Amino acid sequence: MKLPIVLLAALAAAASARAQIVYDEQFAAPVGGEWSNTTTSTTPIGARGFLGEFGNTAVTLDLTGLPAHTTATISFDLFVIRTWDGNSFDSPGARENWKLSVGDSGSQAAVLDTTFSNVPGRGQAYPSNFDNVTNNPRFTGAAENLTLGFTHSGNPADSVYNLSFTVAHTSTDFRAIFEGYNLQGLADESWGIDNVQVSVSAVPEPGEYAAVFGLGLVGAAAWRHRARQRACNVPVA
Repeated sequence: MKLPIVLLAALAAAASARAQIVYDEQFAAPVGGEWSNTTTSTTPIGARGFLGEFGNTAVTLDLTGLPAHTTATISFDLFVIRTWDGNSFDSPGARENWKLSVGDSGSQAAVLDTTFSNVPGRGQAYPSNFDNVTNNPRFTGAAENLTLGFTHSGNPADSVYNLSFTVAHTSTDFRAIFEGYNLQGLADESWGIDNVQVSVSAVPEPGEYAAVFGLGLVGAAAWRHRARQRACNVPVA
């Protein structure tokens, strides 16, 4: 069992070494033209800057000039603000949805299309996609709840989700579309994002493949040596 572990560790180390951050934004300064909407706000508690507030809006991030790679990872904090009603199975017209699609400028695919709840007694689909069946308690999977200082009718109403998605991706351009829909207006439900980071897993150089293979051979030799010692009842250090 030890040989596969050695090989997997070597491969993981090589992949980690080749991961490259291509975009990192905390919205502490003016927002660049890579965003389709540059609206920013600060939270009532902590004065945390973020992109938003948004309602029934699709906001696009476009990056170009990416190095050769095989996958792309996007990570960010989603701020779910005020009275999101979650699934609202008993009143579908009250349901609010949030969606993320990722790809390149030519095509994108949804990696998340779900509901969130900040309201007591209302369930949500997240961390699953909305399927008209899954009903998790409000705040399921949230990194924070009721910490941002947003209120509705005098009651605290907000939550924060740390989201990360990795997709197969080889294009030199990257597009992510963040979208809220079926919302009832900014005074009632809104959303924003913060700490957006995009990284790619660059294609290993031939020398790196050789290094991984060499490490695997060393591990294999050590594994065989120990196996022979055990077979001969020789103490293994």
